[in-house]
Amino acid sequence: LDRQILAQVGNLVLSKVSELHARAKIEEIRILVHAAERYLAMVAVPLAAFLIAAASSTLALAYGSEAAAGAATFSILALVGASSAINRPYAQAVTGMNRPVFMLWLGLLIAGLDAILNVVFIPESFMGVRMLDMGIEGAALSTLIAGLAGTVANRYFAWKVGQVGFPWH
Repeated sequence: LDRQILAQVGNLVLSKVSELHARAKIEEIRILVHAAERYLAMVAVPLAAFLIAAASSTLALAYGSEAAAGAATFSILALVGASSAINRPYAQAVTGMNRPVFMLWLGLLIAGLDAILNVVFIPESFMGVRMLDMGIEGAALSTLIAGLAGTVANRYFAWKVGQVGFPWH
């Protein structure tokens, strides 16, 4: 999804969550966040599915036939984008419930995990130790794994702070 659209949805959710949190209306926060998640998923999931299904064609059309070799990486990054879009309301809910420092620390932990996974997935070896040697696909995979770990942590904290985060509960 376009970052500008996500930013605007995030701003709307953040301001409304802050207002509702100030009035202790947790149930309304839960309804708002779940609705935002649902609507973002209705756009992000089909878009990611299309990009994954047509990865080679999309890359060839946009960048030339030699770029089609990056279809696997492109597909992984489509999943990263969809996951990030769907998780956005939860990130804004945590911030809106007066916990911006948690989001700072979570972001730093995700970046650290991504860096560690990059060392494991990308190079052939690191300091004499054999690694997975996956190159750019390894970078995309490490970003996906770190992002999913951040999504789980974010939803868990949203649940602990405001009973928001697990729509089936």
